[in-house]
Amino acid sequence: MKYFYPVQLIFVVLLFMSCSKDGARNNQFPPSTDSIYLDKVYAIDDLNNDTVHVFSYTYDNQMRVINMEDRTSAFTNPPARSFSFYYVGNDTLPYKSVYVEQQSGGANTITIFHFKDGNGRNLKDSIINSGLGGPNTYLLSQYEYDGNTRVYINHHVGNYITPAAGFDIRRDTMILDNAGNIISGKRYMVNTSSGEWELSSMIDFSFDAYVSPFYILSNSSSLRYFSNGEPFFYQILNYNNPIGYNETYNINSSNPQNTHYNFINSYDANGKLVSAEMDGTHSNSPNDSGRLLFTYRAE
Repeated sequence: MKYFYPVQLIFVVLLFMSCSKDGARNNQFPPSTDSIYLDKVYAIDDLNNDTVHVFSYTYDNQMRVINMEDRTSAFTNPPARSFSFYYVGNDTLPYKSVYVEQQSGGANTITIFHFKDGNGRNLKDSIINSGLGGPNTYLLSQYEYDGNTRVYINHHVGNYITPAAGFDIRRDTMILDNAGNIISGKRYMVNTSSGEWELSSMIDFSFDAYVSPFYILSNSSSLRYFSNGEPFFYQILNYNNPIGYNETYNINSSNPQNTHYNFINSYDANGKLVSAEMDGTHSNSPNDSGRLLFTYRAE
């Protein structure tokens, strides 16, 4: 069962901007007297009546996210996936993120250094993938903005210091609404045979009017823009909570694949997301359904 919600975990980040969206940005925001910080998110497989993931958040004394763990149904130690976030002084946005995923051959570690402009928008991500005992690989993601409604990201094999030594491998184009939600996107990949850019995947989202609990967190600027067929709910940052998600990927392969999900979100009296019912289809799961349950830190 997949838990797609509001991405692959590595490359890319995001921070969203401003404007108002028919008043939705303010009218549905939880009151400041509420605890708005996530504690745990439980992913429930309704078919087998099983908790298959538990996501836990750890904060420092400034309520900045410093760690996030994903433990699977086996509840192994170390966790299946973990994210650590690092800050300079009292900065509210992380300058570095470290992602560790446990695999059969050991731990795969990805370190991302985030470079931002004066408004907190992403300029560059310098990414080091330590692999499973092999040599490090490097990726540089560079951002361009066309107003507040379009974002371009160029992914380049190479590092921040000597980008000219590498080569481009991927380009993403995202269209945003006035609230900063991703309403559609396209990914282009370089054909290794022809050297030409080819459309690889397309996504689109629809949203309700409530503020996402992930947007509020300090690590929101380290989330990514684009999915790749199997996005986890905490990986793509949007201002509001998704109610629909569609993706076509591997477009240029002999077997293009499609993902489609609908979400029914439930809220408490203060507008906090407490559950999300998921129903949809995936190439490996033609009838996929489940629930996400959200708990928040006590006052």
